[in-house]
Amino acid sequence: MPTYERVPMDKIFRNGNILTMEHKTPRAEALAVQFGRIYKIGRTADIEKLATPETKVIDLRGRTLLPGFIDAHNHFCLYALLTDQADCRPAAGCVRGDDVVEALRAKAANTPPGQWIMGWGYAPYLLDDKKDLTREDLDRATKEHAVCLVHVSVHGAVVNSLALKELGFTRETPDPPGGEIHRDENGDPNGILSESAFMGPLFFETPSIYTKMIAGYEKELRAEMMIRCAELYHQLGIVGAHDPFVDSLTLRTYQEVADAGRFPFRLYAYISNYWADPLISAGINRGFGSEWVKIGAIKIFLDGGMSSRTAAVFEPYVGGGGGTGILNYDQDGINQEIQKFDRAGYQISVHAQGDRALEALLRAFGRVMRKGNPLRHHIVHAAPSSATGSLRPTVRLGRKSSIDLGPF
Repeated sequence: MPTYERVPMDKIFRNGNILTMEHKTPRAEALAVQFGRIYKIGRTADIEKLATPETKVIDLRGRTLLPGFIDAHNHFCLYALLTDQADCRPAAGCVRGDDVVEALRAKAANTPPGQWIMGWGYAPYLLDDKKDLTREDLDRATKEHAVCLVHVSVHGAVVNSLALKELGFTRETPDPPGGEIHRDENGDPNGILSESAFMGPLFFETPSIYTKMIAGYEKELRAEMMIRCAELYHQLGIVGAHDPFVDSLTLRTYQEVADAGRFPFRLYAYISNYWADPLISAGINRGFGSEWVKIGAIKIFLDGGMSSRTAAVFEPYVGGGGGTGILNYDQDGINQEIQKFDRAGYQISVHAQGDRALEALLRAFGRVMRKGNPLRHHIVHAAPSSATGSLRPTVRLGRKSSIDLGPF
């Protein structure tokens, strides 16, 4: 009779409080890992029997072991890029407007002239001096680079004069639908951009600012950027993410590092509705891909953000000029988008924060969704504003159901 050597366990975790997230066996004392995957859980005495001299045994000493976290909404690719740019958070020392300018100046000093540079983590209300930076402030950082200082909400930005020139924004440029080009007392753009005035150039235009910046990195540097970002997430216990905004170059980068075995991170790539027609034409559905990188939902931006006061609400914001935010689609428009992708069998992820946006979206779901698509569509953020009023009482979702939406 042939004899077979027992394949050793890679690791054994013992003497712990292991939370399995399984209904039948919610807790265990020990866990064995083989070939990088969980092999068995149970009592310490039983699992220890699987150990061989090659097995690394880790004594948890009563500590809790959790499964890795999956972040269901995380702009992984944008964060990867931004962490290679200027960190303008108060936590990084930018507590006044001048500190932000200095951080951008330092980044410009190490960037070849003519390339875009970005700052991130900025918001006037986070600064001690509450300063609203404008193009004139950013011009003090550099006049040889187009600068895009991203608001912490990622629903607006401040750009310098060179960036305005590259974007073609002048006093004659009208505000784009769903956005605003803020202006000084003379009517000239002051560098502050909200919603589609910023999101369009950053993501949707061809080529976009994001695409230009990513394409400016050599292939290996792009790969290293994504790998480095995954390592940061691992340190926080995050082993996967749903990236709600992925373009073709980023998707290709994800695939290349995953195929090379250098990206031990599970990434669901959400595709903007602006870019989704080729997916429909090719018959590529949610879940297409590999163990590590898969196509996720179709992403739609319906309104803006609360912190930038661009979420679409019914009652004006308190102070700061009021306003009721920005809605990127009227009712017919969002109905058509939901129907298009629901009928095509895709999962749909819609950014909707304000009560006005949420009502329009729920009406769209109620009017156009039909049986046949088993995937659950979802609302991103869904944060009706307690400072601006409540959602209207009831939105009908069909003949047999309705959702009571207020008051909150």
